[in-house]
Amino acid sequence: MAFAPDVKLVEDHSQWLSGFDIRYLRNWEKLLNADPEAAMCEAEVRRLLQGNGNTVEPNEDLTGQNQACDFHCTRGDKAFFTEVTCLSIDKVTKITALPNEADGKARHYGSLNDPIFEASRKKTPQCADMGHPVIVAVGTFHFQASALCFGKHHLQML
Repeated sequence: MAFAPDVKLVEDHSQWLSGFDIRYLRNWEKLLNADPEAAMCEAEVRRLLQGNGNTVEPNEDLTGQNQACDFHCTRGDKAFFTEVTCLSIDKVTKITALPNEADGKARHYGSLNDPIFEASRKKTPQCADMGHPVIVAVGTFHFQASALCFGKHHLQML
């Protein structure tokens, strides 16, 4: 089954972005058309950050000349940045050998620790010298892997 963006989240994120420079919304809509999983991962992370009491603002460099983290976040007098990256359903299926949808079959599966580490490592230049802490959020919409490969025992080995 092909990935389909959550219509309510698309509306929510679009409305949130419309409160800022219109170029943020246009750029996100381009991403949504080109890579819906990546765009929805950004929207989900933004919603998670806000749901945990943070004030979140887009932080993309609108000139396109510099790399910047996706979000600038504050909570009280503390600030941090968040950069979002997404492991696609297809990539995760190849890495783990898990089908996206549960099929009731027991099987061995590969770890996502190396791809999570590599995705985070690739973001290092973009996240360096920001002046505040940076969270790199790595997500996937792969149903089974999100349940199995992000368990505490897996992440402790990361």
